[in-house]
Amino acid sequence: MGNAALQSGELIELFVIGTAVVPTGEADQVGDVQLVFSANDAVKVTYRTATETAVMDFKDGVWRFAGKSGYPVSTANVKAVVTQVAALQKLEPKTDVASRYTSLAVEDISPTARSRELIIEAANGEVLAAVILGRASGTMQFDPLGGMYVRVPGEQRSWLVRGGVPLPPTAQDWMERQIVHVPGPDIKLLQIKEKGQVVLNTEKEVDPNGVSRYQLVPRDEKIQAADSAVKQVASRS
Repeated sequence: MGNAALQSGELIELFVIGTAVVPTGEADQVGDVQLVFSANDAVKVTYRTATETAVMDFKDGVWRFAGKSGYPVSTANVKAVVTQVAALQKLEPKTDVASRYTSLAVEDISPTARSRELIIEAANGEVLAAVILGRASGTMQFDPLGGMYVRVPGEQRSWLVRGGVPLPPTAQDWMERQIVHVPGPDIKLLQIKEKGQVVLNTEKEVDPNGVSRYQLVPRDEKIQAADSAVKQVASRS
């Protein structure tokens, strides 16, 4: 997407057609055009499954979780999902009978649903795209883009579409795992706090042979810091 939300120089204009979102200019578009929007306007993404709901907002130049202490979300994950939705091409109408939705995994979200729902919104609250993502199609295995079943929330008709939207399996997998990177050799001191209280304080020491170890601060000859564990924590920073 073109704005900072997706950190890409491109402008993707989309048609929301029937139940699928497809790029403008496609020769095989079908159905009536309901809405034209620019993916650059996306500032909120809601991801719903049977077990959880993840809401991600774009604020102050960063994608973050809403309701999870503002934890950063991977921009790459958001960009991939939105562009994959943009690439879906509607191919064939499928069932409009609610009792058959489960066979395609396009049922409404419920505690037993296998479906996943994705909602993309603009800053003014306008829904730019909303789609229930079902299972992959077994009849399009030899198509390089593959296929899957989808349905627009509130609409009866389901559809086979060309393309796919591999979503992170859980809300945790949307997260930006690495917040800051400091090379391990540069870390001289590692301190861990809980509720404002220091629970672990270690400092790197180098012996005359050039071997480095983390030692507790203040030193306690009766207690040794678990050097391998400290180094593992340091390597994840």
